[in-house]
Amino acid sequence: MIPTSTPPYRSALEGEGQRGGHRRVTRTEPDGTVITLADRWQSKRLNTPNDVVCRSDGSLFFTDPELRVSPAAREVGISGVYGLTPWDDLVLATDACEYPHGLAFSPEARTLYVAISRLDARCFAEENNGEVCRHRCIRAFDADAQGRLSNNRVFVERSSAEPGVPDGMNVAHDGHLFCTGSGGIGVMDPQGRHLGVIRVPEVPRNCAFGGPDSRTLYITAGTSGYSLRTKVVGIGAL
Repeated sequence: MIPTSTPPYRSALEGEGQRGGHRRVTRTEPDGTVITLADRWQSKRLNTPNDVVCRSDGSLFFTDPELRVSPAAREVGISGVYGLTPWDDLVLATDACEYPHGLAFSPEARTLYVAISRLDARCFAEENNGEVCRHRCIRAFDADAQGRLSNNRVFVERSSAEPGVPDGMNVAHDGHLFCTGSGGIGVMDPQGRHLGVIRVPEVPRNCAFGGPDSRTLYITAGTSGYSLRTKVVGIGAL
Protein backbone atom coordinates (compact mmCIF):
# COMPACT_ATOMS: atom_id res chain seq x y z
CA MET A 1 0.00 0.00 0.00
CA ILE A 2 0.99 3.64 -0.46
CA PRO A 3 2.22 5.14 2.82
CA THR A 4 -0.46 7.37 4.33
CA SER A 5 1.45 9.06 7.15
CA THR A 6 2.14 11.99 4.83
CA PRO A 7 0.13 13.58 1.98
CA PRO A 8 0.24 11.32 -1.10
CA TYR A 9 2.27 13.66 -3.24
CA ARG A 10 4.56 16.65 -3.27
CA SER A 11 3.89 19.60 -5.53
CA ALA A 12 5.91 20.24 -8.67
CA LEU A 13 8.03 22.65 -6.65
CA GLU A 14 9.98 19.62 -5.50
CA GLY A 15 11.06 18.79 -9.03
CA GLU A 16 10.77 20.94 -12.11
CA GLY A 17 10.03 19.82 -15.63
CA GLN A 18 12.24 22.20 -17.59
CA ARG A 19 11.29 23.65 -20.95
CA GLY A 20 13.02 26.37 -22.93
CA GLY A 21 15.67 24.05 -24.36
CA HIS A 22 16.76 22.27 -21.17
CA ARG A 23 14.55 19.22 -21.80
CA ARG A 24 15.09 17.60 -18.43
CA VAL A 25 13.62 17.13 -14.96
CA THR A 26 15.67 18.57 -12.10
CA ARG A 27 15.66 18.99 -8.34
CA THR A 28 17.01 22.16 -6.75
CA GLU A 29 18.75 21.66 -3.41
CA PRO A 30 18.50 24.21 -0.54
CA ASP A 31 21.96 25.54 -1.42
CA GLY A 32 20.90 26.17 -5.03
CA THR A 33 22.57 23.11 -6.53
CA VAL A 34 20.59 21.75 -9.47
CA ILE A 35 20.53 17.96 -9.85
CA THR A 36 19.28 16.34 -13.06
CA LEU A 37 16.81 13.55 -12.31
CA ALA A 38 15.92 12.60 -15.88
CA ASP A 39 16.89 13.85 -19.33
CA ARG A 40 16.80 10.71 -21.50
CA TRP A 41 14.66 7.63 -22.01
CA GLN A 42 16.29 4.62 -23.69
CA SER A 43 19.26 6.90 -24.50
CA LYS A 44 16.98 9.33 -26.35
CA ARG A 45 16.61 12.92 -25.29
CA LEU A 46 13.28 13.86 -23.72
CA ASN A 47 11.00 16.36 -25.46
CA THR A 48 9.79 19.11 -23.09
CA PRO A 49 9.14 17.80 -19.55
CA ASN A 50 6.29 19.92 -18.29
CA ASP A 51 4.76 18.95 -14.96
CA VAL A 52 5.87 16.82 -12.02
CA VAL A 53 4.03 15.12 -9.17
CA CYS A 54 5.43 12.96 -6.35
CA ARG A 55 3.95 10.32 -4.10
CA SER A 56 4.84 9.75 -0.47
CA ASP A 57 6.58 6.49 -1.42
CA GLY A 58 9.25 8.55 -3.20
CA SER A 59 8.13 7.80 -6.76
CA LEU A 60 7.83 10.68 -9.21
CA PHE A 61 5.74 11.09 -12.36
CA PHE A 62 6.15 13.72 -15.08
CA THR A 63 4.62 14.59 -18.44
CA ASP A 64 6.66 15.01 -21.62
CA PRO A 65 4.61 16.36 -24.57
CA GLU A 66 6.34 16.50 -27.93
CA LEU A 67 4.33 19.12 -29.83
CA ARG A 68 6.48 22.06 -28.65
CA VAL A 69 9.62 20.48 -30.12
CA SER A 70 10.31 20.75 -33.85
CA PRO A 71 9.95 17.41 -35.67
CA ALA A 72 13.66 17.47 -36.54
CA ALA A 73 14.61 17.75 -32.85
CA ARG A 74 12.37 14.95 -31.58
CA GLU A 75 14.22 11.84 -30.51
CA VAL A 76 11.64 9.91 -28.48
CA GLY A 77 8.75 10.18 -30.95
CA ILE A 78 5.91 10.01 -28.41
CA SER A 79 4.13 12.17 -25.86
CA GLY A 80 4.61 10.27 -22.64
CA VAL A 81 3.94 10.16 -18.94
CA TYR A 82 7.00 8.75 -17.17
CA GLY A 83 7.58 7.33 -13.75
CA LEU A 84 10.82 7.66 -11.82
CA THR A 85 11.20 5.13 -9.01
CA PRO A 86 12.88 5.88 -5.66
CA TRP A 87 15.85 3.84 -6.94
CA ASP A 88 16.15 6.03 -10.08
CA ASP A 89 14.64 3.66 -12.66
CA LEU A 90 12.90 5.66 -15.40
CA VAL A 91 9.91 3.88 -16.96
CA LEU A 92 7.33 4.90 -19.54
CA ALA A 93 4.09 4.83 -17.56
CA THR A 94 1.90 5.49 -20.62
CA ASP A 95 2.12 6.84 -24.15
CA ALA A 96 -1.69 6.93 -24.51
CA CYS A 97 -2.08 10.67 -23.91
CA GLU A 98 -2.46 13.07 -26.82
CA TYR A 99 -0.76 16.07 -25.20
CA PRO A 100 -0.17 15.42 -21.48
CA HIS A 101 0.25 18.56 -19.42
CA GLY A 102 -0.66 18.86 -15.73
CA LEU A 103 -0.71 15.98 -13.23
CA ALA A 104 -2.41 15.28 -9.90
CA PHE A 105 -3.05 12.27 -7.68
CA SER A 106 -6.34 11.51 -5.95
CA PRO A 107 -6.16 11.75 -2.14
CA GLU A 108 -5.45 8.03 -1.72
CA ALA A 109 -2.93 8.10 -4.62
CA ARG A 110 -4.74 5.33 -6.47
CA THR A 111 -5.82 7.51 -9.40
CA LEU A 112 -3.52 9.69 -11.50
CA TYR A 113 -5.20 12.55 -13.37
CA VAL A 114 -3.56 13.84 -16.57
CA ALA A 115 -4.63 17.13 -18.18
CA ILE A 116 -4.86 16.84 -21.98
CA SER A 117 -4.40 20.28 -23.54
CA ARG A 118 -4.86 19.49 -27.21
CA LEU A 119 -4.49 16.88 -29.95
CA ASP A 120 -2.13 18.46 -32.47
CA ALA A 121 -1.25 21.74 -34.21
CA ARG A 122 -4.80 22.10 -35.52
CA CYS A 123 -5.92 22.88 -31.97
CA PHE A 124 -3.69 25.96 -31.90
CA ALA A 125 -5.53 27.27 -34.97
CA GLU A 126 -8.92 26.55 -33.37
CA GLU A 127 -7.95 28.53 -30.28
CA ASN A 128 -6.61 31.44 -32.35
CA ASN A 129 -9.84 31.51 -34.40
CA GLY A 130 -12.13 31.31 -31.39
CA GLU A 131 -13.44 27.90 -32.45
CA VAL A 132 -14.47 25.09 -30.13
CA CYS A 133 -11.63 22.67 -29.44
CA ARG A 134 -13.06 19.24 -28.63
CA HIS A 135 -9.76 17.66 -27.68
CA ARG A 136 -9.43 19.26 -24.24
CA CYS A 137 -10.07 16.81 -21.43
CA ILE A 138 -8.73 15.24 -18.25
CA ARG A 139 -7.79 11.57 -18.37
CA ALA A 140 -7.63 9.27 -15.36
CA PHE A 141 -5.49 6.17 -14.79
CA ASP A 142 -5.47 3.59 -12.04
CA ALA A 143 -2.06 3.65 -10.33
CA ASP A 144 -0.90 0.66 -8.29
CA ALA A 145 1.70 0.57 -5.51
CA GLN A 146 4.45 -0.16 -8.06
CA GLY A 147 3.54 2.91 -10.11
CA ARG A 148 1.99 1.00 -13.01
CA LEU A 149 -0.82 2.84 -14.81
CA SER A 150 -3.89 1.12 -16.24
CA ASN A 151 -7.55 1.67 -17.13
CA ASN A 152 -7.09 4.78 -19.25
CA ARG A 153 -10.35 6.71 -19.44
CA VAL A 154 -11.65 10.25 -19.95
CA PHE A 155 -12.46 11.62 -16.50
CA VAL A 156 -14.13 14.81 -17.77
CA GLU A 157 -14.47 16.59 -21.12
CA ARG A 158 -13.32 20.23 -21.24
CA SER A 159 -14.32 21.19 -24.81
CA SER A 160 -14.52 24.96 -25.23
CA ALA A 161 -13.90 27.94 -27.50
CA GLU A 162 -12.66 30.09 -24.62
CA PRO A 163 -8.93 30.76 -24.20
CA GLY A 164 -7.05 28.43 -21.90
CA VAL A 165 -6.46 24.70 -21.87
CA PRO A 166 -6.39 22.01 -19.14
CA ASP A 167 -2.99 22.39 -17.51
CA GLY A 168 -2.05 22.74 -13.83
CA MET A 169 -4.15 20.77 -11.34
CA ASN A 170 -4.55 20.21 -7.62
CA VAL A 171 -6.78 18.06 -5.46
CA ALA A 172 -8.62 18.63 -2.20
CA HIS A 173 -8.75 16.08 0.62
CA ASP A 174 -12.39 15.35 -0.22
CA GLY A 175 -11.39 14.38 -3.77
CA HIS A 176 -12.53 17.49 -5.63
CA LEU A 177 -10.24 18.32 -8.54
CA PHE A 178 -9.27 21.89 -9.41
CA CYS A 179 -7.85 22.33 -12.93
CA THR A 180 -6.88 25.40 -14.92
CA GLY A 181 -8.53 25.70 -18.29
CA SER A 182 -11.00 27.55 -20.45
CA GLY A 183 -12.49 30.51 -18.61
CA GLY A 184 -10.73 29.89 -15.31
CA ILE A 185 -10.32 27.10 -12.76
CA GLY A 186 -12.66 24.19 -13.41
CA VAL A 187 -13.94 22.30 -10.38
CA MET A 188 -14.86 18.60 -10.66
CA ASP A 189 -16.15 16.18 -8.04
CA PRO A 190 -14.56 12.72 -7.56
CA GLN A 191 -17.11 11.21 -9.98
CA GLY A 192 -16.04 13.52 -12.80
CA ARG A 193 -19.03 15.83 -12.69
CA HIS A 194 -18.13 19.37 -13.71
CA LEU A 195 -19.41 21.63 -10.92
CA GLY A 196 -18.41 25.04 -12.23
CA VAL A 197 -15.63 27.48 -13.08
CA ILE A 198 -13.78 29.90 -10.81
CA ARG A 199 -13.33 32.95 -13.02
CA VAL A 200 -9.89 34.60 -13.06
CA PRO A 201 -8.99 37.97 -14.66
CA GLU A 202 -6.34 36.28 -16.81
CA VAL A 203 -5.97 32.84 -18.36
CA PRO A 204 -4.74 30.61 -15.51
CA ARG A 205 -1.77 28.29 -15.98
CA ASN A 206 -1.36 26.53 -12.66
CA CYS A 207 -2.84 26.30 -9.18
CA ALA A 208 -1.86 24.93 -5.78
CA PHE A 209 -3.26 24.85 -2.27
CA GLY A 210 -1.33 26.44 0.55
CA GLY A 211 -1.52 28.66 3.60
CA PRO A 212 -1.56 27.61 7.28
CA ASP A 213 -4.74 25.55 6.85
CA SER A 214 -4.36 24.61 3.14
CA ARG A 215 -7.62 26.39 2.32
CA THR A 216 -6.02 29.04 0.10
CA LEU A 217 -5.83 28.32 -3.63
CA TYR A 218 -2.91 30.08 -5.29
CA ILE A 219 -3.19 30.67 -9.04
CA THR A 220 -0.55 31.67 -11.57
CA ALA A 221 -1.75 33.37 -14.75
CA GLY A 222 -0.29 35.26 -17.70
CA THR A 223 1.35 38.12 -15.81
CA SER A 224 0.03 37.86 -12.26
CA GLY A 225 -0.55 35.63 -9.27
CA TYR A 226 -3.90 35.32 -7.50
CA SER A 227 -5.19 33.71 -4.33
CA LEU A 228 -8.63 32.89 -2.98
CA ARG A 229 -10.04 31.17 0.07
CA THR A 230 -11.89 27.89 -0.42
CA LYS A 231 -14.29 25.84 1.67
CA VAL A 232 -12.27 22.68 1.07
CA VAL A 233 -8.90 21.65 2.47
CA GLY A 234 -6.38 21.13 -0.27
CA ILE A 235 -3.49 18.72 -0.46
CA GLY A 236 -0.45 20.94 -0.30
CA ALA A 237 3.26 20.33 -0.55
CA LEU A 238 5.01 18.30 2.13
